[in-house]
Amino acid sequence: MAVAAAIISAVVNIALAVTNAQNQRATARYNEGVKRNQATALENAGVVERGDLRMKMARDIAYQKSIAASKGVSLESGSSLSIFKDTELNSDIAVMRAKYNTDQKAQALRGSASLERSQGENAAVATLVGGVASGVAELGKAGADAYAYAESG
Repeated sequence: MAVAAAIISAVVNIALAVTNAQNQRATARYNEGVKRNQATALENAGVVERGDLRMKMARDIAYQKSIAASKGVSLESGSSLSIFKDTELNSDIAVMRAKYNTDQKAQALRGSASLERSQGENAAVATLVGGVASGVAELGKAGADAYAYAESG
C-alpha cells in the first residue's frame, strides 16, 4: 500500500512539475510579448512626437518670418536668415534628441523582454528538474521499501 502511494505521489509530482514548467514558459512568453508591444508603441509615439516637433519648428520659423517682414527686414539674407537657420538647427537637434531617447527606451524594453523570456525559461527548467528529481527520489524510496518488504517476508 505504501509503495503504491509513493508511486502515485511521484507521478503526481512529475505531472505537476511539467504543468508548472509549461505555465512558467507561457507566462514568460506573454510578458515578453507585452514588453515588445510596449517598445513598438513607444516607437510609434516617438514618430508622432518628432512630427509635432517639426510642425512646431515650421510654425516658429513662419512666426519669425512674419515678425521680420512686418518690420521691413529682408527674409533672404543677413541676420534674419541666420536666425531662421538657428531655429531650424535647434529644432533638428530636438528631433534627433527625441528619436535617440525613444530608441534608447525601446531598446531597453526589448532587452527586458528578452531577459523576461530567459528568466521564465530558466525557472521552467528548474521547476521541471526539481519535480522530476523529487519524483525519482520517491520512486527510489518506494523501490527500497518494496525490496525491504520482500526481504522481510
